[in-house]
Amino acid sequence: MKTKSINLLIGFIISISLTIFLFYFYASSESIPGPIYVISVLSRISFLILGAALFVFRISGFLRRENFFYIFVAVVNVWLGAIFSYIYFGDQPNRSTLLDLMPNLIIGILLITDIYWVRAPRTDSGSH
Repeated sequence: MKTKSINLLIGFIISISLTIFLFYFYASSESIPGPIYVISVLSRISFLILGAALFVFRISGFLRRENFFYIFVAVVNVWLGAIFSYIYFGDQPNRSTLLDLMPNLIIGILLITDIYWVRAPRTDSGSH
């Protein structure tokens, strides 16, 4: 349990740091959404595909829940969904932005739920 929490904290710190870094460069580029827009679209799509693929690997038994990369992808998907939900509701309503990022939020919540609340089935070798 301690490993999962530490990995979750590290994942949040990395996600927040990258977001601050990108917003800093976006603000200093005179509101021209060139490379930052491309990075956000590529990260949204890649982390969505990566999250789904890692979930399949986790379900099939090739990956453990405590794996840092699994937790990091879950955190980034939740972070992407939360950031863009905030932008949607707070700044400029754009229906396509919310619908584009909703799968990331759903995949991230699914992975976080799998990490913390889903328990492995018990294997009783005792009495029948």
